[in-house]
Amino acid sequence: MQKLYASWAIFVLCVVLCDPFVLRAADNEVINTLPNQNASFMTNARAFWQNELPDVLGRYFPSGWVYSGGIFTVGQTQGVSSPSFATEAFTSSGNRVTANSSGGAASIAFGAAVGCAASDTAWVIISAASGNTLSQFQRSGTSNYFVDCVSTTQPSLPTDSTWLMRITIASSAITAVRRLFRGNSIYNALYFIDLASLGWVSDDSTDNTSVLGQAETLLRNNGSADVGGVLIIPPGIGRISSWQPTLNGIVVRGAGHFASTIKCTDTAGAGDDCILLQNVSRHHWRDLTIDANSDKTSTLRFVAQVGNSNAEHVFTNVRFMGARTNTINFDDAGGGSPNDISQNTFFSCYVRSDAPANAQIRVNAANAVSNRFVGGQIGAPGAGSPFNIDLQTGQLTLFDTYLSGSTSYDINAASGQFQWYGGRTESTGSIFHSLSTDPSNDGRSAVHVIQGLQGSNGSATSVSHEARRVLRLDASFFNGNVRIGQAGGAGFNPATVIANAVTFAAGRGFVYEASTNGRMFTAYEDPSSTSIADTRARDAQFRTLGFQSIPTFSGGDTTPSVSAGMIFKTAANVGITMFDDGISGQRITVICDDGTTTITDGGNLFLAGAFSCTTNDTITFAFDGTNWYETARSVN
Repeated sequence: MQKLYASWAIFVLCVVLCDPFVLRAADNEVINTLPNQNASFMTNARAFWQNELPDVLGRYFPSGWVYSGGIFTVGQTQGVSSPSFATEAFTSSGNRVTANSSGGAASIAFGAAVGCAASDTAWVIISAASGNTLSQFQRSGTSNYFVDCVSTTQPSLPTDSTWLMRITIASSAITAVRRLFRGNSIYNALYFIDLASLGWVSDDSTDNTSVLGQAETLLRNNGSADVGGVLIIPPGIGRISSWQPTLNGIVVRGAGHFASTIKCTDTAGAGDDCILLQNVSRHHWRDLTIDANSDKTSTLRFVAQVGNSNAEHVFTNVRFMGARTNTINFDDAGGGSPNDISQNTFFSCYVRSDAPANAQIRVNAANAVSNRFVGGQIGAPGAGSPFNIDLQTGQLTLFDTYLSGSTSYDINAASGQFQWYGGRTESTGSIFHSLSTDPSNDGRSAVHVIQGLQGSNGSATSVSHEARRVLRLDASFFNGNVRIGQAGGAGFNPATVIANAVTFAAGRGFVYEASTNGRMFTAYEDPSSTSIADTRARDAQFRTLGFQSIPTFSGGDTTPSVSAGMIFKTAANVGITMFDDGISGQRITVICDDGTTTITDGGNLFLAGAFSCTTNDTITFAFDGTNWYETARSVN
């Protein structure tokens, strides 16, 4: 046993050599009496140095404090014997004590010598006491470790000691080790583990996979799988093969996403995901980078097998990178219908693998719902992926999130529901594509929403909406067209867009695919209120909100179509005798863009009189399903 002889010499010399009246309460106040300048100074000074700091530590850490070591893992044991392990600690009295009084290591045999049965609970302390017995605690050999196998609940801590662990023994084997001490920093209290203290090396070379296993074992020994705990990732690049956490409720924390990095590499027997979250919940990952190093299919993959949950994870200021195929993958893993991959939230995260084969984020689990990204960026600024988000099924929501770098579509919506509230995109491809093959394509599925978006993509098309699932566009700008329906498609495909306050770059607007049956409604109109057979005709009335380009009649066409809008311009049509493709209730306005077109009063056209165009004149009609009736004209 060793007493701590701290470096109080400078302080004492200051007291001795300086004017005592200079020292006031604003300076350090000591516990023990300072030595006087007399014949017994050296003896008194030695006693002061020996006792002052232990007395201070004893007051601030009344249960002691473990500086290093102090525990072993179950996998290191042989029967009821622990491995030899070192400990450096300060006792409840503030004295320094080590395992074998010389700073070395010692083992503990949890057998009859310390009063343990073949199945028992052992309480372990380290003590600076000189005797072999402390209440019901028995010294283990010649070490400073003491064991209590009498108490069924945690006993009182003896004087001049500190707690180490609780041991579970079953059938002459150690089955569990639970830590009971405070560690060597603020992060090393009972549920805080600085991985550096377990041997983690951030040198971009050493394999630290086993350190993660040790850390989980320590946390698990504190209770059940739901016990939680904080794992501190040291600064630098720490290599692992892969990691599948087995505990719920843990916190994985780095020193900043440019400071602390977990970097995965393929090794024998390693999985193809860098981090796999399977059947665990309520993690909080923050302030670090997770790098798949172009070796792993996914940087982060979620899997919830049947009857299990993978929910309520939070990621804050985390950078995900280095995936070969999908950076973040919400996956059913082919294991049948998954159960609950939900309520996972990403705050200010950066999802950017350079050129993954598929997407930065892939959602392919039916119960992957209520997952959201708040702020942050999805997509690499340089070499991009085909999709930033590949929504195969499930549901995903973005709030004020920036997307970049996709070469095909930012969002590829094969099925499921996508919502985007605020943000910006600057990808080279299009922004959004809903597929006509959506299996939920019945017109009454959950609505896609894009609201408050600055859509500055590099394609002439910003949005291609082919699915019958409704797409709602609100208060957004697009520098490419919004295409409704399936270009060149055949058959009946009533794609529906509900739009409000949507603006476009010059020359862009809503484009109706003529070979299909797209629908456009003003905001808040119920698309189910119209029979499907009527939708193509109704589109002519409702698809334009005043933000589209005004179509021009073909020159010489005496029966021009009015299915493309509500306002039209003439172009030397000469004599118009009828308007084709109208629907009952439709209103149109014709603007004279030439001085030769006439509109004949007769047949199915009922005018107040013959109308001959002078440039800038207008005439307005209403249609009852058979006839067009003049409602107004203006000579401008």
